[in-house]
Amino acid sequence: MNFEMLKHYFTASLDSEKMNEYWRNAQTASELADTYPHLNKELVIYCTFLLPLVKQGIINIHNPRDVMDLFTEANWEQGLQVYHALIHSQGAFATGEARVAQHFWQ
Repeated sequence: MNFEMLKHYFTASLDSEKMNEYWRNAQTASELADTYPHLNKELVIYCTFLLPLVKQGIINIHNPRDVMDLFTEANWEQGLQVYHALIHSQGAFATGEARVAQHFWQ
């Protein structure tokens, strides 16, 4: 699922103001990721956008299928990377992409 489709997918669950806030934070995180070449920019965007949905219980992080259902089979590997980063963003010792996402939602 690309970013616009993902944004549209969750529009029914959230009001547009919240959705725009999440999207702005994801875009800012993307700009931050540009300064760190070792980070996967797309992964930073996905994680920053999805992390507040995890924190609100809209996405159940304890069920990998909730995250994997957002990605088609063509992007299955990317879905696993996003799931992995979202799991790491739940802890106090997050690093890399998970830490960037965590920074925006503490």
